[in-house]
Amino acid sequence: MLSSGISADADGDSSVSSPPPTFNIIADDADATADADTPTIIRSIRHVYCVEFARLRSGIAIFGDARTWWDKARGLYAQGTDPKPGAVMVFAGTQKMKLGHVAVVRRIVSNREIRVDHANWGRDGNIYLNAPIIDVSESNDWSRVRVWDTRSGQLGSRVYPIKGFVSFRTAALN
Repeated sequence: MLSSGISADADGDSSVSSPPPTFNIIADDADATADADTPTIIRSIRHVYCVEFARLRSGIAIFGDARTWWDKARGLYAQGTDPKPGAVMVFAGTQKMKLGHVAVVRRIVSNREIRVDHANWGRDGNIYLNAPIIDVSESNDWSRVRVWDTRSGQLGSRVYPIKGFVSFRTAALN
């Protein structure tokens, strides 16, 4: 069922009640097989990029390289430093990852660990579900993270800078 995500109360005031509908590019049975604690790789028929996956999975309508999402979200979406389910985690561009990266927060495990769904992490066009990411920043502010390495089956040793988390606003529209 499609809805606009906007509802009116008895006084006719409109407020955001839910994000606009999203289209899932992962088959329902593939997503259902992703155990709550097991990182899963979905081999894609075609190369899937992180930005198109994040856009479809989250409903956040930002286009362009992942490293640009933080600035493009300003004024359009909520921006924060704390992960929330459904938010898009924006990785800064680096020497090795010039275009940046985006991932969708699936769930919060603890104040220092989350699980994300993302695509093309291994530059292979595959989709990664329930991938662990840990906060390794000194201030516990999610500014630096380590990401699950599917090749070794453990957290990678490289530390990545994070710009923040982009999500839908929940405040009333004016």
